[in-house]
Amino acid sequence: MPFLVKTDLYTHIQPEVITEITRSTDAIVTDAINGAISKASSFLSRYDRLALFGNATTDPTYTDANLTRTVKDIACWDLIVLCNASIDLPLFEIRYNHAVKYLKEIQAGIAEPFGWPVFNAANAPLNIGDSVSFNSYPKRSNNY
Repeated sequence: MPFLVKTDLYTHIQPEVITEITRSTDAIVTDAINGAISKASSFLSRYDRLALFGNATTDPTYTDANLTRTVKDIACWDLIVLCNASIDLPLFEIRYNHAVKYLKEIQAGIAEPFGWPVFNAANAPLNIGDSVSFNSYPKRSNNY
């Protein structure tokens, strides 16, 4: 089962409002959900994103209500950008900003979600880009 589906957004936006916004096109909802997952995932490189979000072939193995709510807030904001029919726009803007702030706090290490699976670099492919290089110019010795 995917991380989020259209019916999961019904806790934030009424079904008839989603239908009105998307004009009964499920691809728009799927695009908003995928964009929200991608945005949230970009902040969570320290964690096992496959276990948290899954992908097209793999279901998520870890669920967290706070992460789900955060991604829903981002997806709903992406949806109401199209049309804000019967939507309290300032409320959703506050929720979106709070969601992004929470993800930034996780990224910065200020917030540490309990029990989230940490990314194991030992099992990752070699080209993950975690190599570090350091060099400097030779020390100068000027005498006047």
